[in-house]
Amino acid sequence: MKKIFLLLCCAFMCLSLCGCEQVTKKPEGEIAYIGYYNNDDGPGYLEAITRALEDYTVSASKQYTAYQLRDVKRDTFINTIDLAIKTGANTFVIPYDFFTVLLEVHANYPECKFIVLDTYIDETVLGDVKNVYSASFNPYETGYIAGYMLANEDYDSFGYSSNFSNKVEERYISGILQGLEDACETIEVVEVVNNKEKISKKAVNFYIYDFENVKFEDIQTDVALAFQTKVDVFFYLGNTLYEVIEDYTYRSGFEYVAYVANDRASENDVITIRIDYSSLLKAALNYLDKTNNAETNMMFGIYDGVQSIDYDMNYLKLSSERLYMGFRDRISTNDLVLLDDDSITWDKLELKNVKVEKVSN
Repeated sequence: MKKIFLLLCCAFMCLSLCGCEQVTKKPEGEIAYIGYYNNDDGPGYLEAITRALEDYTVSASKQYTAYQLRDVKRDTFINTIDLAIKTGANTFVIPYDFFTVLLEVHANYPECKFIVLDTYIDETVLGDVKNVYSASFNPYETGYIAGYMLANEDYDSFGYSSNFSNKVEERYISGILQGLEDACETIEVVEVVNNKEKISKKAVNFYIYDFENVKFEDIQTDVALAFQTKVDVFFYLGNTLYEVIEDYTYRSGFEYVAYVANDRASENDVITIRIDYSSLLKAALNYLDKTNNAETNMMFGIYDGVQSIDYDMNYLKLSSERLYMGFRDRISTNDLVLLDDDSITWDKLELKNVKVEKVSN
């Protein structure tokens, strides 16, 4: 009995010293999730991660341990990694909160794999990070489908904005523009000029509003002034601008397309693109299991069950379920080829039917 008591005391002291709490009952596992109590993504995020770990470890006959840290200090993070390794961990799931610290210490653990969700690893800046992998959704796919479906409607003026800038946004914009361009190529517009019919391809405008250095409270005024006269449909990424746009659309009846993670959507949404973080993590773990030379930045999309699209047919009167399902099938069979090379950014795309204008306030 004394021996058991001593072991329990040692385990408790280790957890206390590293500033974390072991939140699973499993004493050891090949996979470790290191989380942070104050993660802004909320309890839904942790539930999705837990569900993915449980499903994956059951199917793969493995075990996992979850640790919730009380701070994001470097020493706390390192001590937790060391503790997890001692209990058999060799694969770690890390939230973005610890990304900076991870980049400093990952080389000390060459036998381990680290998965960071929903971020982008720029190897041109960070150098070689062989054992660190990013797992994110594929914004090229969903951006393309949203752009294509909306171009098939009567809309011809689109806006996009966010108050931050990253690689995910560049991918999303690139997907939207490719979808708009391809749709316009299939749509003929007939005009009568001097009593003669003139047939041309549909042309649309795409405005990119740069709010990167503006206070959040100032955006509401800018949205109203910029969008009410120029834009039929507005794209936005994530929940950052949700409250501002929600209030504006409520007051003005403005139509927009939302890109919303965590199932947060408005009644006025034309299209809502959802991300399933549980499926994202399972896809990443399965992929790393089967692939010896996995890409540093792994993207998973509709075919992997990571993304889904909801749309309101009250707004999409000319599109249909068949159009969306057709795209999903083409993506799953690689019949739809998207330009998803990160070296070719949205501003380098060859566009004939889409006029892009960047607007800074």
